[in-house]
Amino acid sequence: MTFPTDPMPNNYGTPPPPPTPTYGPPSQMPQVYVPPQWAQATPMLNYQITDRVEKGVNQFALMSMIAGIASFPFLCTGPVTDGWPFLPALLGIAAVALGHVSLAQPMRPGVSRSNGMAITGLILGYGMIAISIVWVMLKLHYGGSSTS
Repeated sequence: MTFPTDPMPNNYGTPPPPPTPTYGPPSQMPQVYVPPQWAQATPMLNYQITDRVEKGVNQFALMSMIAGIASFPFLCTGPVTDGWPFLPALLGIAAVALGHVSLAQPMRPGVSRSNGMAITGLILGYGMIAISIVWVMLKLHYGGSSTS
């Protein structure tokens, strides 16, 4: 059995040959964007861990803040002290005194002023003193002891 060389004759002619590849350099190199000098990345600075170490803390400021914070839980000691705010008022006075001493100290080398802690102690101390005064005034106004 014999087959024809072309089972379906092409009425349109033969297709054109594929184009020959060109392996040379392109006619024009693509443009590469170079940012201006001011837009270039800054070099990474090599920081040592010792650069971030906090200076010494002013101890009066720290004690003022601790006394101011510690005065608030002692508001719950009413049943023990027959309803009188002794300990919160004393801690508030201590916080105020230590905060003022801390802010009055001169700056020493190697020790930070710790103004934030001193002011925190002052605010909490004055707040506790105000709460204690209002508490005592209400206690005196409505009189009597809290025991029945």
